[in-house]
Amino acid sequence: MVALDTFQTVVSAVPTHAGVISVGVDAQRGEVVAAVLQHTKEGNIEMIKEPTLIPVRDWWNHAEQYDNVLFAGPALDKWSNHTPSHLALAEKSDWFPKASAAGKLAVRRIVSGQWDDVWSLFPIYSRLSAAEEKQST
Repeated sequence: MVALDTFQTVVSAVPTHAGVISVGVDAQRGEVVAAVLQHTKEGNIEMIKEPTLIPVRDWWNHAEQYDNVLFAGPALDKWSNHTPSHLALAEKSDWFPKASAAGKLAVRRIVSGQWDDVWSLFPIYSRLSAAEEKQST
């Protein structure tokens, strides 16, 4: 068993010459979980900024924080029509994780001996569910 990161899976399908890539996943309520990554010269994917829950408008600020940013990720499916015109967006075909990219990442991890214990894996949630939030108030 190998676990894969959604953000790295998206970036692995984006052309390697893209530079810095800001990936967003829709978190509903006008927010995204966004991370900033880049391809390394060695062919790996480097996480520059860990995934963080932020308002969509703050996601656009990544263009001012990093040089030559390309925006990608499934959140663009919902928010691309609201994107400031000066932002560079990846090709629409590169917004979503691809099975072929996931397979390549998995093979790379397997070949390097990076296995995961199925009993230690768990999903990463950006916030409590609406029911959990309501219960805690």
